[in-house]
Amino acid sequence: MQSDEEDLYLEEEDEKYLKWKNVPEDRTVAIEEKIKEFEISRKLPWIETFLVHSGALPTDLNPDEDFQREDAFYDLTLKAAQQGQNLLKKHNIPIERPGDYFAEMIKTDDHMEKIREVMLKDQDRIERAERNRKLREMKKFGKQVQHEVLQERSKKKKAAMQMAHRHGKSLSEAKGLDDFEVRAINARNLRKSQPLGKNPKRLAKDARFGFGGKKRQAKRNTAESAADMSSYPGRRMKQPFNSEKRKGGGKKKNARPGKSTRQKMKSRS
Repeated sequence: MQSDEEDLYLEEEDEKYLKWKNVPEDRTVAIEEKIKEFEISRKLPWIETFLVHSGALPTDLNPDEDFQREDAFYDLTLKAAQQGQNLLKKHNIPIERPGDYFAEMIKTDDHMEKIREVMLKDQDRIERAERNRKLREMKKFGKQVQHEVLQERSKKKKAAMQMAHRHGKSLSEAKGLDDFEVRAINARNLRKSQPLGKNPKRLAKDARFGFGGKKRQAKRNTAESAADMSSYPGRRMKQPFNSEKRKGGGKKKNARPGKSTRQKMKSRS
């Protein structure tokens, strides 16, 4: 809330304002004093005032044409700027930035480094996506080309085999086959021509460690072994039993060899 003194002060100020507004004031003296100040400033060196006179507006300027007036203002301003530039150069005042001048930036170096990292990441992401896209296209195109090459090679191979079979030519003379394909076909044909059986490696292992298979009852007689009479001593069996003892009992000639001797004989056989 305002006090009575404040209200009285505001009323007095309002009365002064109304008097000043309604009663015209003669300011001729103040204006003349300001003009004298301008005249004094003109006597000072130009470097103290930087005063530039742009000249007067054209007399034939139409005040109702806004574009014409703006064009005239632009011309006057340009002339004043050129005049000021010449005066500055005349007084050896530098107005151009040196070539090695670095102005301080608004943003800090740390902030600009973060912006640089973000830009590099975006650039790397774009390059990686473009590289992956090209690889996918090349892979797709490569598969298609490889399939076509394999089909063409298969057709040539089939035609060459038919021609070789028809005309009785060797595979090396068949057109369209290289040395590798000829060797592969020869090896396959050689395997087909050989009889089926165990390879030499398998035979060597069987001779050393046994033929594998069933081990029990290996010494059991068969029909072939029972009918085999090659080891039957026919002449000896015709002699009478215990004839040597009756003749005087000489030393037994065919004594059974020992165990080690039998094993050696068995290994030799």
